[in-house]
Order: sequence, then structure tokens, then C-alpha cells
Amino acid sequence: MHRIGLAEDAECRLCMEDDETAEHVLCTCPAADRTRFSILGKVQLMPEDLDKYSPGKIIDFLKGGWNCWAKVNVYELEPISKTDIKCAWATEKLITKENYKPVPVKEMPCFSNKVRKATVTVHKNATFTTFLNNLPNSALSQHNKGRRSFTLESSSGSNNNSHLATALMNNACQSVVMLELSAESITFHSPCCKQLYYELFEQTDTDSCIKTNQHSNLYHKERKYRVTGSRIYELFTYSRENWELKSVKYFWPSNVNNKYTRYGLTFEKEARCEFVARTGMQVHEFGLMISDCNKWLGYSPDGVIYENEQPMALLEIKCIFAGATSTVGEALKTIKYLEYKNGKLCLRKRHKYYGQIQSGMAVLNLNKCFFRFICFI
Repeated sequence: MHRIGLAEDAECRLCMEDDETAEHVLCTCPAADRTRFSILGKVQLMPEDLDKYSPGKIIDFLKGGWNCWAKVNVYELEPISKTDIKCAWATEKLITKENYKPVPVKEMPCFSNKVRKATVTVHKNATFTTFLNNLPNSALSQHNKGRRSFTLESSSGSNNNSHLATALMNNACQSVVMLELSAESITFHSPCCKQLYYELFEQTDTDSCIKTNQHSNLYHKERKYRVTGSRIYELFTYSRENWELKSVKYFWPSNVNNKYTRYGLTFEKEARCEFVARTGMQVHEFGLMISDCNKWLGYSPDGVIYENEQPMALLEIKCIFAGATSTVGEALKTIKYLEYKNGKLCLRKRHKYYGQIQSGMAVLNLNKCFFRFICFI
């Protein structure tokens, strides 16, 4: 950048000629066409000029090709509000949008000329599986698992006693209640409904379901669209006509992962072991028991009690959350599904737990149930 004195015929547009505080200079850029009154570039202040006018404020004013410096008081400068700054930048942004059109990088000539086009085959399923395996705690993996608090496991059986499972299924096939229920005809609104029913229920491997773990993928997949013991009462007692809305809420329920369910899952196994230790009975765990003649109906027992390797009773366990912070007597007062009759503690018939146990006994063809409720501190 070259600096020369102000020409005699030039006019300073910032201050008067008799202003003693101003120094008039003409700046030209050597990169330009060397026209005296044109400046094609950014005018820079020299360090010696800053020292010369220190501690005053140097204003760089560029207008009509002239650059004039003036020494002024910093406190006399007019403050600019944030609103004015935003408006100024908004104006510049509008001008930029009018003059320039944004295009994707791939459409730019410099990109298309340098980068060779190649066809890449992407295996979506393999890529998706890789992401899930390497990022088990990511939002994608958690969404794929679902909102229920279970871990993805293989469908290996919760017990290796296949003959016990066979004995349970043989006993369930003789259920009179299930046979009477199967005599009721199912009405399909259209052929597609019948096809969907066949795909969901009739192709199920019932042997694998009963032998699977209750926290496996297979268990939750086969249980999703079936009527099960834990929720059959709400269907039996539903009195409204909007079954479409009811079915949506049933098959896609809201998250029930709360402190009560977590408490039950935590202590259920311990409660089962405590029951075996006190009674000496043989208790075996199973996955999803599907009715042989009513494929849409299933049940997941907390345990099945065996005698001489034959099923003889159902075991259902409820862990009382209030018992963690209170005595057993105080905890019993908070339980709504129990009541006293003739001095005995009984299960209320108008409660979902009663419907759950009744459906379990009907599906498994058992005439006895041990209902175990327990408190853990």
C-alpha cells in the first residue's frame, strides 16, 4: 500500500481544510490499475500512524477513494445497539443471498472434476447390525430394544428339563376350558385379516416358546400380539364400544417401567428361592405357554410346581414395594388386591391379579395356585 500526500485538487470529505487535528493522505493499491482515485483493496493503518495519534481513536473512513484519519475522543463515539448490529448483518445476508446461489458440493465443477464416480454397494442390514453391536448404549440400540427393561438374549431355554416342558404341554392340551373356548368361531372381516391371523399365531413353534427365557427376543416377539394373563382382565371388563382404540393401547402400550415393576423384577428370583426353601417343593421356570387349541392365548407363569415330575400347581409371585420401608402389617394395608373374609386373607375377585391367575390355571390345566406375596427390605 502506497501513501502519498493529498492532491491540491482533491477534496477531503471527512473534515475541513483548516482542521489542525486531521492528516490528509491518498492511498492507492499497486494491485489495482494505479488510478489515483481508486482503491481496490483493504486500506491498512501503519503502526507508526497508530503511535502518532495515540491515545486517541483513529477512524478509518473510506469514501470516494479517499482515506482520511482523524483524532477523536473515544467517549464521543456513538454506541451501537445489538439490534442495529443484527439489522446491519441481516442486510448483508440478504445481499449475499441475492448475489449467490447455494449448490451442493457434489455439483461443483471442482469436485466433479477431481473425484471419480464409483458405485458402492451398501448392505443395509449388515451395517445396521454392526452399529447395534458396537454401540449398545446408543439411542438407536435402545430404540431397537424397545422401552421395556429387558436384555437381549438368545432363545436358549431357562431350564434344560425338556421332559418337564413336555409334561406341562401334554397336561395343558387336556384343559376343558380351552377346548370349550376353541369351539367358539372366529369371525374375520376380510381375507387379509384371516391371513394375518395365520401368520401371527398358526406358524408359531410352541415348543421353543415354552423353553425360552422370559427376557429373550423370541419371548417378547411371540407375546406381543397375544392375549396374556397379566392383561386379560382389562379386556374382559372393557365396557365401551371403541375396540379400535382399545386394541391400539393393548398392542402398543405405554412404558410401564416404574419403581414398582423394577422392584418386582429385582426380587422375583429371590422370592422364588425363598418359597422353595420354606416349602421344599420342586419349582421350575418356563417361558411363554401358548394354548394348543387357542393360539392367540398365552401365559407366562412365575413358576410351575411339580410332583413326581408332573405339574400339579401354579406359582405366582408379587413383591410388595411398600414392604421395603414398612412392616408387613403396614404393607398389607396398602394392598388393594387383598381382603379379609371370615378372618382369612383372600384375593379380590374384582382385580386383574385374580383374572391373571384364573387364566393361567385354565391355560395350563391346573386346579391349584400358590399366590406368594413377599416383602424385602
